Amino acid sequence: MMTAAQRLAFTEGTGGFFTANDALVTAQLLGATAVFIWVAWLCVSSYKEWGDEVITQGEMIGVWLRGVLMMMILLYLFTT
Repeated sequence: MMTAAQRLAFTEGTGGFFTANDALVTAQLLGATAVFIWVAWLCVSSYKEWGDEVITQGEMIGVWLRGVLMMMILLYLFTT
């Protein structure tokens, strides 16, 4: 929680363009977008490797599950 002095300093520093809550939401959205793109890339890459017979189907599913687990953990951390 910000004190009145901190709130005033933040408002003066940003020129009243956005609030601290707006900055937090922006950071969360950027982090969530990066995580979603990373997991999508991970899934597509492992699917291509499975199609090229570099990895087995079980390994591909394992990569997908680990990616989704990491996504859930990171998104939880971003939003708390």
